Amino acid sequence: MKKISVLTLVATLSFTASVFAEPPVTEFNNGSGSIGFSQCNYNGEFAGKGKEKNKAKEFYGSYVLSDNLAFTADIMNSGTKNITGVGDTSYRFNKIGVQYKMTDNISFLVGNLNRNVAVKGVDDRKNSLYAGASVGQRLSDNMSAYASYVFASKYSDYNLGITYDITKNIYFDVGYRNIKAKNTGASVNRDFTAKGINWSVGYKI
Repeated sequence: MKKISVLTLVATLSFTASVFAEPPVTEFNNGSGSIGFSQCNYNGEFAGKGKEKNKAKEFYGSYVLSDNLAFTADIMNSGTKNITGVGDTSYRFNKIGVQYKMTDNISFLVGNLNRNVAVKGVDDRKNSLYAGASVGQRLSDNMSAYASYVFASKYSDYNLGITYDITKNIYFDVGYRNIKAKNTGASVNRDFTAKGINWSVGYKI
């Protein structure tokens, strides 16, 4: 009963709200999972125009389905920010997919990306298949390092960070992320970049 309720919770989180900033799954214990919240202090920028801080909030979750397969969800939404020379801008990058463990440290990522970069109230929405890879390494009994790279049509997303286990179930994560959405068609046809530091707190189930 517990496993079913956890899976339902993660699935609910993934389909509600208006990463891959979340740390990738590094421990494939069947029936385990995690949920978390991330605060992302990113610079939003259109090519050649401005460089404005635009904070985003993110909810993420994962659920291990087998010894080498996990379900993942990553929901990121920013506030609206006026970028110099462009206007009011907001962005949303949501991913739902799976992570497949190929070795103890390397995983393959695949799923669906829903992105929206809005400028002056005009939305540029796209759905596409994403793929990528992650690398995770345990540094000590309570600390792990990770790096991941994900790409899709006119989109790339890489991040690296460190996760620290505060308790058996609660962990803190800090990392750097760089997201690029190319040729966005929302009012202006330019590449959009969101990059900077993010931190998150998560709970292991």
